[in-house]
Amino acid sequence: MEYSRKLNAVSAAVCAVLAGSYFAVLFCYGTDVPLWDDYYDILYFFKTYFEADGWCDKFLSLLWRYTEHRTLPGRLIYLGYYYTFGQLNFFWLSMLGLVFFFLLAWIVGQLPQRQQMSRMDVFTPAHIVSFALLLSMG
Repeated sequence: MEYSRKLNAVSAAVCAVLAGSYFAVLFCYGTDVPLWDDYYDILYFFKTYFEADGWCDKFLSLLWRYTEHRTLPGRLIYLGYYYTFGQLNFFWLSMLGLVFFFLLAWIVGQLPQRQQMSRMDVFTPAHIVSFALLLSMG
């Protein structure tokens, strides 16, 4: 039991150092530039959303199909960020995505303890696919 607590403390410390160093690198070298095709998606979405005549058209612009599968959650986050701060800053949006990623990784790490399962059960195909889908939304 004592060995398990020490191992958990060491693994938590290693994870904290890795996460902290990742955030430090991002703070030093991060830019306010969208990734890949998010640039086109965000610009077109904001154009159609803010030029929409009514709430129905605004809602339809939220659901406008794009090549990505994470468009609706991303667009809701973009709108929330825009209405909160009055602008889009992709550096802080990527930081928010990293916070969601680490939160999701922590939740997946807690699954074996909460549901009385072995640590290897987390790596079943169902868990891997759901983790990948959730990860792609952040």
